[in-house]
Amino acid sequence: MRTITIAYDGYDIDISSILQRRLAAVGAEYVVRADSGGPELTFEVDENGGDKWITALSQLVLRDIAYCEIASLISLLPLTSEEKRSLLPDAINGVRSYSLDAMVTNQLHDFFSENDRFNIDGFLRFRLQDLPACWALAVDAAFRRHVLKDEYMDFVGFFNCGMLPYIPHTGELRVIIHADRSCTITDDKDTRIDCEACGDDGIMNLIVCLAPEHVVVYDLTGECDSALSEMLKRIFRGRISYYC
Repeated sequence: MRTITIAYDGYDIDISSILQRRLAAVGAEYVVRADSGGPELTFEVDENGGDKWITALSQLVLRDIAYCEIASLISLLPLTSEEKRSLLPDAINGVRSYSLDAMVTNQLHDFFSENDRFNIDGFLRFRLQDLPACWALAVDAAFRRHVLKDEYMDFVGFFNCGMLPYIPHTGELRVIIHADRSCTITDDKDTRIDCEACGDDGIMNLIVCLAPEHVVVYDLTGECDSALSEMLKRIFRGRISYYC
């Protein structure tokens, strides 16, 4: 058995209870030796059972600590409480798209090859500086999408109130959004535009700029209720056919 001490402080979540649930969930053999309910937990792990406890620690950092840190960053944004709550899952999904699991797991293996005491805050500051940076980038991207959505909704409001006329520049526009989020756009004159890695914002901007009379969208991503689909349906209300 190997004795491991986890030190933590400054988090609004019960790290000790969460870590023990994580350890149990992955089937790690462990025995708690000291848990004062304060910012430190000491436990023994059976290393013969493999590195399941490393997996549990990785999930603690990538799921629970990430959630706490991202929520803290969002709390600083100039948004209403409701807007902050809606932004949180978007930012978390953005972090998960970075595929950070292998990086964190490898860093944990390297750390515990020489240490038995693990300070979460120190680990993030000195071993995984890129991780907090990724959290900040995800929050920034989610905030930008939120602002963009609001701008589009204002744009829609002008048309819906009759304040601005909608003057189409092209007839029917056919848009295929592929599973990798690239897209192919063709018009009624068979003009074709292929976009790679343009993202939701790029797709939206392109369609709006082309100002079609009618839009037919074939969404192959499987995300029928995405922010992109919602915005397209609202902007081109009555002039869009959306297939997912």
